Amino acid sequence: MNLSTFLSAVKDYPRGVIEEFHKIDWPEWQETRQLTVAVVIIVAIATVFVGAIDFIFTRMTQVLLG
Repeated sequence: MNLSTFLSAVKDYPRGVIEEFHKIDWPEWQETRQLTVAVVIIVAIATVFVGAIDFIFTRMTQVLLG
């Protein structure tokens, strides 16, 4: 790749990014809010689950090692 080809590619890149950006099918705000709430709930449940498992294994280790 020579210098002029490289500079041309660098110049064309932002244009291509903008063109692709306009092709995105953005979700509606209501759908975005619903999915955000779902993610927060799932993360909270997973956090409680992992915390409970950690607590159980910590207690088991303390009992076994005295």
